[in-house]
Amino acid sequence: MKKLYYGVGVVFSFLLLASCQQVFTYSPLSWAQRDPSTLPEAQKIAYAEEALASGDITAVKAAYEALKTSPDPDTQALASQLAVSASGFNEAIADALSTQTFDDTTIKGIDRTWLISAVTAMDTADSGGAAITSDEYLTVAAGLVVLAAQANGNDVSTLTFPSSGDKDGSDLAKAVYYAEKAGYTSADLDSMLNL
Repeated sequence: MKKLYYGVGVVFSFLLLASCQQVFTYSPLSWAQRDPSTLPEAQKIAYAEEALASGDITAVKAAYEALKTSPDPDTQALASQLAVSASGFNEAIADALSTQTFDDTTIKGIDRTWLISAVTAMDTADSGGAAITSDEYLTVAAGLVVLAAQANGNDVSTLTFPSSGDKDGSDLAKAVYYAEKAGYTSADLDSMLNL
């Protein structure tokens, strides 16, 4: 197994401040047995926030399904977080950092369909002017790097970032776009992956 690239660790360690709270915090879902799609909008959002905090993937997926068609940009930002959690991304990154390995098995183990859903929801949220944090932008940028790696034989080591971001471009161009929204540049991403 390849040793964890230091740069990849730097990129993904930024995410742990936000994602570890979601992965390792437990908050019981008092009404987890209910189908969240039948709840009023405010309760759907509360359910989704509890689902994220709990780490209960079944509840996370149900919450995403209840929110995915919402026209509200802020709700779409939340849906993006739910889809990232449902993809197994947070756990994969936490495991990679704890074991100091980030290889094709790690990348392959992240659910591509859910990551695409996360990006789609973030695109809607960003276009709609949602209040999106730097961590949320960076998480989606990292998810796009994973998507690009999956399309590249699960190999992150040979990826090359374009010099500027393009929301409508390739996965890597879009990754740069969202990294820029988080306050980073293409050169920052390249440096982080190649240290």
